Amino acid sequence: MGNFDVTGNEFKKIKEVYVSYIKAYKAFNNNSTEGATSFANFYIYRTYTSKYSDPRKFFIHANR
Repeated sequence: MGNFDVTGNEFKKIKEVYVSYIKAYKAFNNNSTEGATSFANFYIYRTYTSKYSDPRKFFIHANR
């Protein structure tokens, strides 16, 4: 995992969530990050996909 030096508050919040995600992932996988989502994909999902996508698409398969 790299070190990201930025000044944006939103970015810092996302980075904190990512670090906690990695800690939890490692705890469930014998201290390994093998298979964890990369920071780039995590950041894109957290900032854009989850905010701007249609939330109904997540429930399509649940109602079958």
